[in-house]
Amino acid sequence: MGFGLSCLVALLVHASPPVRLPVPPGPGYAVGPVVTTTDGPLVYSHTTDAGPDESFVLVGERLTRDVVAWGPHAMSPRGRDHVARVQLLDEANGVLVATLPQEAADGPFVVRVRDGSASSAPVVLNAPEPWWCLPDVVGPGSTVRIFGRNLARRPHFATARVWLAGGGGRWLEPVRTSKYELEVLIPPDAQPGACRLWVHAGQGGEYGWGPGLPLTVERP
Repeated sequence: MGFGLSCLVALLVHASPPVRLPVPPGPGYAVGPVVTTTDGPLVYSHTTDAGPDESFVLVGERLTRDVVAWGPHAMSPRGRDHVARVQLLDEANGVLVATLPQEAADGPFVVRVRDGSASSAPVVLNAPEPWWCLPDVVGPGSTVRIFGRNLARRPHFATARVWLAGGGGRWLEPVRTSKYELEVLIPPDAQPGACRLWVHAGQGGEYGWGPGLPLTVERP
C-alpha cells in the first residue's frame, strides 16, 4: 500500500519535546483527557499526512470503527472532534483505513481509536516532519535550509514557525517556505554552541511540534 516509510517516520516524529520549548504559537487544542487501558485499542504506526476528505492508515491491535480526530474547524479556533469515516477494517492484520470529513479545516489532527470508554494513545497527522538541515554547522547571520514534510502551516504553506533552542533561544525569521523545504535566518547575534531547530505547525498547541534537528552555531 506504499505507506511503510511514513509509518516508520511516525514512530519517530511525535515524541514529547523538551519542557524548555516556548509556548506554542497559535491556538492550542482542547483535546481533553484520554483514557488508555492495557486491553484497549493500540496503534503501532500510522501514515502521517492527510487533509480534509483524504484517507490515512492505522496499524495496530484491537482496532475498531470508532475513530475520532480532534482537529481544526472554521467555527472552533481550538479545534473539535471529527468523526473519521472508516473505509476498511482488517482485524486479522490489524489495519484500518479511514477518511477525514470534508468539512474539517486543514492542519494537525489528533487521532484516537475508541472501544467503549477506552482509547488508543493519540497519534498526530500533519505534524511537521523535519528530516535534516543543510548546513548543520553555521555562522551567525547565515541561512539554514530545512528539508522534510509539513514544514509550513497547512493548507497554503505560506507561513512557518521555527524555534532555535540554544544560541539565545528565539523564533527564527523564515526566508522561504513550502511544504517540503524551509529557509530560515540565524540571527547575527546568535550565541555559538550546540542548538536544535524545532518546527511548529502554527496551530495545535503541544501537538503541533515536530522533532528537533541538531545544529551547531560557530563564530567565523
